[in-house]
Amino acid sequence: ISYIPSTINKFSLCKPIFKELPGWKTSTKDCKKWEELPDNALNFINFIEEYTQTKVSIVSVGPKRSSTIIR
Repeated sequence: ISYIPSTINKFSLCKPIFKELPGWKTSTKDCKKWEELPDNALNFINFIEEYTQTKVSIVSVGPKRSSTIIR
């Protein structure tokens, strides 16, 4: 189904769909620009955009406010 069920009983019948994507071994903490992100990180973001049909415009690469990339 493509919606959240209205009851717990119906929700318990749902099965998750898992999609495994390649990761990246390099740190992103020093990335300041979108283009500096590893290719597989960009592929991951592209997958999220396509799957959710929503544009990703902000990515956090660390815990600090300055560790935010805005597209």
